[in-house]
Amino acid sequence: RAAPHVPTVEAEAVDGRLHRPVVFAAGGMDGPRALTPHDADGAVVALSRALQQEARVAAAGQTLGSQAQWHDARVSVAAEVASTYYALAHCWKVHALAEQDLVSRQRSRDISARSLQAGMLAPAAYAQVQAEVAQSQLRLIQQSSQCDLHTKALVALTGEDEALVRSVMRALVLPDD
Repeated sequence: RAAPHVPTVEAEAVDGRLHRPVVFAAGGMDGPRALTPHDADGAVVALSRALQQEARVAAAGQTLGSQAQWHDARVSVAAEVASTYYALAHCWKVHALAEQDLVSRQRSRDISARSLQAGMLAPAAYAQVQAEVAQSQLRLIQQSSQCDLHTKALVALTGEDEALVRSVMRALVLPDD
């Protein structure tokens, strides 16, 4: 049995491969014994290896986590591009309808002007037709502004030239033009 003043060392580390505790203690079945330099070196080397293995496992976990976050970001951007594309496509279709509405209301105004000159239409009715044309023009301007915002958003998301985005989208959305 060792003297009461003999130093002892106990350390615990986790073995990265086996995932179980490994205990380093000076002594053996007979109890504590004097720590030799060889015992201390072996314990330090084993502890160092276990810590290095844990560091490698942690680094691999961080790498996988970063890759997952990058993948999530790419999916998020792709979803935003798709959403903006469909919003722009819808916007341009509504814009085309607003243009058709304006043309129709302008034709009605022209016919109403002739009817007014012929005395077949009251001035109040003609004023109503003119007001409808003005409202149609306003709706078209508002729709144009909305489509411009969606176009600029798609340009920002894709990094493409605005003229290219406009021409490609127009060809895809309004192929009859």
